[in-house]
Amino acid sequence: MDKIYFLIKNKYPLSLYEEDFILSNKGKIIFVNNYDYSDNKELKKYIKKVFNIYPTIIPIDEFLRLNNVNLFYNDIVFYIENIKNYNLKNFNIIKKDVYKHNWNNFITNEKLIINSSIISKHIYKKIKKKYLYSNRFNHALNVGFISYKIGFFQKEINDNNSLFLAGLIHDIAKDIDINKQKKLALNNKFYIDSKDYVLHQFAGAEIYKKLLRDNNPDIYTSISFHCTGKKDMNLFEKIIFLSDKYDPLRYINDKNKHSNKIKILQDSYLDFSHSFEYLTLDQVSYFKSKKYDINENYYSKEFYNYYLKK
Repeated sequence: MDKIYFLIKNKYPLSLYEEDFILSNKGKIIFVNNYDYSDNKELKKYIKKVFNIYPTIIPIDEFLRLNNVNLFYNDIVFYIENIKNYNLKNFNIIKKDVYKHNWNNFITNEKLIINSSIISKHIYKKIKKKYLYSNRFNHALNVGFISYKIGFFQKEINDNNSLFLAGLIHDIAKDIDINKQKKLALNNKFYIDSKDYVLHQFAGAEIYKKLLRDNNPDIYTSISFHCTGKKDMNLFEKIIFLSDKYDPLRYINDKNKHSNKIKILQDSYLDFSHSFEYLTLDQVSYFKSKKYDINENYYSKEFYNYYLKK
């Protein structure tokens, strides 16, 4: 049986298509520990818990001495090939459509999310049952996954789990009664009188704080402004904002837009600032298409003036 070498990274969770690949090739996988991840004991514990296998792990320097072996092409391979300039021509690269896989559905194995340290099983089920339904939940998982994936390539980001969580719950208030949204929104320290369709961003940040009993300022602010944006957004906030706006599920019925958004997402890994700049221009077109007045929401106007009138 041919072995498949799989480079492991130091940030969890693995992307869902990677997890699917491991699960479907359990008996074949040999894990390669990259230089950025030195704790084999912790790594073995994680793999055993999530995939129910006791892994074989080798260091990357040992792996790089091999020839003509199968290597699964994932984010970390892309990273060392393009950032660290390793030559991987001696390996048989297995590409599971890393950038051409189905961007419309990352919901492949919920156990992998539940068993991670990102969110408790109880809270995860409560979010799914009480707050997010069907397509909304699919969108939420997509935004979490895309945010995590973009964050992997940004050296300023050191907490991808929080990015995933913020993406997962960014729309947590969108399906609740509008009067309840208003009541919750009033508790948000950033709240300014807004149109109804914006209220869920303020209300959602309050639900996050109470439901998870957490107060990560990046998660709180990124949820609070994921709909309107604001001036001078930090990188964490920008990633959630872009991932939400460019989730391919939004464009599933428009082939050209769908392909265009996927291309922007791919480009954002290594040139996020350019992708965000494109998004700011896109937002103006979006407002016009919906016949929204940018001036009717304080933060939308602030976003517009800051990023497009510089």
